[in-house]
Amino acid sequence: MAPKHLVHFPKPVLEDLVSGRWLPVIGAGMSLNAKLAPPAKMPLWPELGKAFADELLDYSPTSVLDGISAYEHEFGRARLIERLAELLHINGAEPGPAHKEFCTLPFDIVCTTNFDFLLERQYDLDRQDNRTVHPVVDEDQLSINIGASGTLLFKLHGDVRHPTRLVVTEADYDGFLTNYPLIATYLANQLITKTAVFIGYSLDDPDFRQIWHLVASRLGKTRRMAYAIMVNARPGDIARFERRGVKVVNCLPSGRVRQIEGFCGGRISGSS
Repeated sequence: MAPKHLVHFPKPVLEDLVSGRWLPVIGAGMSLNAKLAPPAKMPLWPELGKAFADELLDYSPTSVLDGISAYEHEFGRARLIERLAELLHINGAEPGPAHKEFCTLPFDIVCTTNFDFLLERQYDLDRQDNRTVHPVVDEDQLSINIGASGTLLFKLHGDVRHPTRLVVTEADYDGFLTNYPLIATYLANQLITKTAVFIGYSLDDPDFRQIWHLVASRLGKTRRMAYAIMVNARPGDIARFERRGVKVVNCLPSGRVRQIEGFCGGRISGSS
């Protein structure tokens, strides 16, 4: 994060960062910073849904989830995951400058809803101070103590290497709290004790919002503040986050849009 952008961050947010109290929640907007051979580019959630919907005949999806779910129903889970890996450029995408900047920060836990492996690759490239990355996908991994030298990468929605754990269709989302109660409990505990900082994440996922709402309803005014880091945020985006109890840190509050170096880089707003 470039020093000139620190002025946009409230002092308590920076103090929480220094004290190790951040819970970064990374969404698809971060993946926009991936390096790809032109003209390929990483899709955001709506673009991903459109890609699946375009391959369906005589069907008009009512939402992204509807389109992806219809694709699975028509062609099967295996084909869905194969196509998802293609659209996310799993074999071709490399971490970009934003990933590099982000992974230099010694977070103990990072939560992501992304299905790709860009963060893992960048952590492996860095290996700063002998820190290692430990991706966590399944519940039985939660009890394993990785020690103080590692970053636990909590992959809330799984990834394409774990087909049954992937949360990508309506049925996956609807059954999340029932099928993965320990995953939900673990996330809730992190949201209780840490300051959630959303990066490239829109907070639109129904499973995450249910957990977020539960924490808010139980703790009331004692719930920790949460923040979303955005670039050139529009009033509508800011209002949407405010309705959900999240304050926006606008890294570029005025002027033309340009790429910002560091993990606040790229146009990371408005994505799941």
